[in-house]
Amino acid sequence: MAALTDFLEDQQLEQLLNGVAPSPTLSGTIYVGAFSGATTDAMTSGGAAQGEIAGNGYARVEVVSGFTVTAGTATNDAAITWPVATGNWGTVSGVALFDALTGGNALVHGLLDTAKAIDTNDALRLLSGTLALTFD
Repeated sequence: MAALTDFLEDQQLEQLLNGVAPSPTLSGTIYVGAFSGATTDAMTSGGAAQGEIAGNGYARVEVVSGFTVTAGTATNDAAITWPVATGNWGTVSGVALFDALTGGNALVHGLLDTAKAIDTNDALRLLSGTLALTFD
């Protein structure tokens, strides 16, 4: 998984080529959102119109343990677990990383290797080392 959003691409190019600090300043706190549809480079703050899960106990999850980067791939250091669904979330097919719990900026996105239906009382969980970010 992994494609930079247009927002993050622009931020990185401005910093690299023009010495312009990211705006808004990226806090370093990363949140993972789950999506029932395709994710795109053009997405900004997620939301139902772009396929982010909404309602039924859903909330983005903060990545508290960080990522390990080795040989051009970053993987999550600990499991990422969403709250238990209080209703049907549908089929989760992708995830995106954000700089805020709600709203904010989408940074990186991609599809899961295997989509997963999340029904009432299920909890979506990505085991340690399974969220792999690689850029081609």
